[in-house]
Amino acid sequence: MKNILIIGATSAIAIACARKWAEENARFFLVARNGERLQQVADDLTSRGTQFAACYQLDIDDLDRHADMLERCQTELGALDIVLVAPGTLPDQGRCQMDPALAVREFATNAVSVIALLTPIANILEAQKRGALAVISSVAGDRG
Repeated sequence: MKNILIIGATSAIAIACARKWAEENARFFLVARNGERLQQVADDLTSRGTQFAACYQLDIDDLDRHADMLERCQTELGALDIVLVAPGTLPDQGRCQMDPALAVREFATNAVSVIALLTPIANILEAQKRGALAVISSVAGDRG
């Protein structure tokens, strides 16, 4: 049985991955900013036979809550076997080109927040001496 943390758990690709892992009776700690949608994902996984799917509502731009989320995840799951980091937004490119503040906000969400999450996650996996980490991000993180 695998313990899996999914950040950005309401994205289509994260849901598809979770459904595959649910077939293997994985245990989940699901994180996303939309609490209602997050609960729907957890309920879907439970209906597919998953025994454990905890939810944690988090906007990844709230860097001060990252540590609490990871602590809660470790309390709920213990050691992590797989971490899928798939958060982000798909902004309107035209608006970003016209509004520097929007461009900076989107860059913060799609790049800076992800980097801020990956650092402590990598440290956790290194301390465990095991675990897999996969990261999927929006191309918005690459826009200048």
